[in-house]
Amino acid sequence: MNRFRFIRVAVGLVALLIPLIGYSDIQLEGLPKSIKTPVKQHLETIQYPCDTGAPARKRMLSDFDAGLQKALQALGYFNVSFEHELDFDSKCWRLHYKINPGLPVKIRQASVTIQGDAKSDATFSKLLQKSGIEPGAVFTSKHYEQLKDSILTNGVRRGYFDAAMQTQRVDIYPDQLAADITLQWDSGPRYRLGDIKTKQTVISEDLLQRMLTIKAGDYYDLNRLQSDRSRLYETRYFQQVDITPLLDERQQHIVPIELTATAGKAHSYEAGIGYSTDTGPRLRSRYKKHLFNEHGHQWQVSLLSSQVLNELNFSYVVPRNDPLSDNLQFDLSYLDEDTDSFESQRWETGITRSKIMDSGWRQALSGFISQESSKIADIEESTLHFIPAIARSRIQADNISNPSRGYMLSFTLLGSARQLLSDSSFLQFQAKGKWIKPLANDFKLLLGATVGVSLAEDIEDIPTSRRFFAGGDYSLRGYQYQSLGPEQNGQVIGGKNLTVANIEIERRLFEKWAIAAFVDSGNAWTDKFDPVTSVGLGLRWYSPVGPLRFDIGVPLDESEDNFRLHIMFGPQL
Repeated sequence: MNRFRFIRVAVGLVALLIPLIGYSDIQLEGLPKSIKTPVKQHLETIQYPCDTGAPARKRMLSDFDAGLQKALQALGYFNVSFEHELDFDSKCWRLHYKINPGLPVKIRQASVTIQGDAKSDATFSKLLQKSGIEPGAVFTSKHYEQLKDSILTNGVRRGYFDAAMQTQRVDIYPDQLAADITLQWDSGPRYRLGDIKTKQTVISEDLLQRMLTIKAGDYYDLNRLQSDRSRLYETRYFQQVDITPLLDERQQHIVPIELTATAGKAHSYEAGIGYSTDTGPRLRSRYKKHLFNEHGHQWQVSLLSSQVLNELNFSYVVPRNDPLSDNLQFDLSYLDEDTDSFESQRWETGITRSKIMDSGWRQALSGFISQESSKIADIEESTLHFIPAIARSRIQADNISNPSRGYMLSFTLLGSARQLLSDSSFLQFQAKGKWIKPLANDFKLLLGATVGVSLAEDIEDIPTSRRFFAGGDYSLRGYQYQSLGPEQNGQVIGGKNLTVANIEIERRLFEKWAIAAFVDSGNAWTDKFDPVTSVGLGLRWYSPVGPLRFDIGVPLDESEDNFRLHIMFGPQL
């Protein structure tokens, strides 16, 4: 028999057997919808084959009846009456129940007592409030067992290693539809952290201690130990990190901690390609040295190449108190920018102190020297500026890559002065904000705004690359990238100020697809604000690292294009 004939025979046999396959069925009549599904799921765990013989049918009914009562009692129904009917046909058995569940048993008394140091621990107060164990509530064994497990689990996680459950009792009175619960847990003393024994030769001990939030003498909290472990991983200094409580060595309510870590990869390479309508195809690559010395210094070289912007950057990072939230960064960059409005080639070097504040805002204080050669409106110039700056930013979202709600805010103040190694004086303020809010019926509202204000005697005092322009993917869709702003002799020269607002409504169609409609309005300006507006429709595909966005923008004011297609990829905040 050749292979193809064998396949045909096998398929034919399967086709003949399909009508003979039978499926059991359990029907429950009379139960409220809220409990019908869990009861049926429990009964379906009781397995009997379709060819169950007559001698086994009595045992089968007994097992299902017991299972039904057990499932209903777990949900608080102890006064149950029912009738059953078991049928067999040529394929399998069918079991039909007519059930009168009666009224559920409710909690009459709930005496849940926490003794010991945990009595004043807010964690356990919250557990009791959310447990569902309170007078008047329907008694369910699920809530009762969950409360016990939560108390015991959190006791271990929060350092109550001598704890004991002294009383755990439930008294059920079916005729009174009442349940009395007594739980008494003695936490004993809460342990504190002892010495933190470190076993690693990757970074200096001083830097490691600065990175840890746990300190000897703190109360034991497993969540903090796990958080510090994650934080150490994030630095990419380490390949393996373990923070282990030495419970066998605990004494006098003190538990020592052992931290072991091995070195991570010394360096990494990254390369990628992308596309946006503003820049066209772009190539990005980066080499990073994750650990240059035991003090946690890092450096990297990155390259961005596109039709509009080319940038080569070298940066050297020195951690201050915490490498994840506080560092000094030294930069040396070359940027070549060529838009429809201007050309700019500039060298920049500077230093930035970046720190996450206690409030959650990230603050960056910087000072850099910029030497720029530019051409705009057929005017060529070369300038030198020392530019100090301060910036603050914050992002909060339920999901950074694909947020359904959240916001982003950033503020930057920068400038230069002739008295400080600069060819001109100017002061500039920039603010950006985005806000995302879910609406009913799978709709989502996205609002955005960008504002820029400059103080300078003349527009020529502002370096070309620091002037404001409008238009493009993230500005005014429907208009060409940085093609809008004040003009001189018919050519755009940029403005002192910028005002742009974006309104977008998005509607999710499928799990990873959505459509959008938007309105963008604003412009760059110097003396008079003359806004332009565009409208459009878009399509969204939600990838794990952010949405891919296709927008068609239609300008409502004079433009070289009747419409423009905008393609963007990345997070919305």
